[in-house]
Amino acid sequence: MPVTSNINQVIVDLKRVAADFDKKSVQIVGISSLEMFRQLISLSPVDTGYYRATHDLTINNKSSFKQPADEALFNQGSRGGGAEEAQFQEAESRLGSITGRDISKGLSVFFTNNAPYSQPLEDGHSLQAAQGIYTIVSKKAPAIIKAAVKAVT
Repeated sequence: MPVTSNINQVIVDLKRVAADFDKKSVQIVGISSLEMFRQLISLSPVDTGYYRATHDLTINNKSSFKQPADEALFNQGSRGGGAEEAQFQEAESRLGSITGRDISKGLSVFFTNNAPYSQPLEDGHSLQAAQGIYTIVSKKAPAIIKAAVKAVT
């Protein structure tokens, strides 16, 4: 067998491994990002529900503040009425858009909350979230990512 055909086969195999790696990487990003987003929502303190309803997840661009469209759903959802599920479904949809994307140039997932009192909450100014919200989730991130890797591989 000529050396050229062996090299060509190695190249084909490497491309297949790279494509599989990209696919698994995207799945890991999706699974872990959704779990982190879910935890941000569930750990959020609730008074009016505004803070909980304004978490956002974006891909490759930072969020711009948006008022929840349905004020009644926003207030009701903060106390278990359905806004959290809608937020989660929107995040899941955004993450679904990365499937098949070329991630060789990187992929950034942003978690934001633009409520005017986000920083004081993060600094522990709520008895419901004395250790912050994003701080707790960021400490859990390595375990969340490890679980996603395990689920995909």
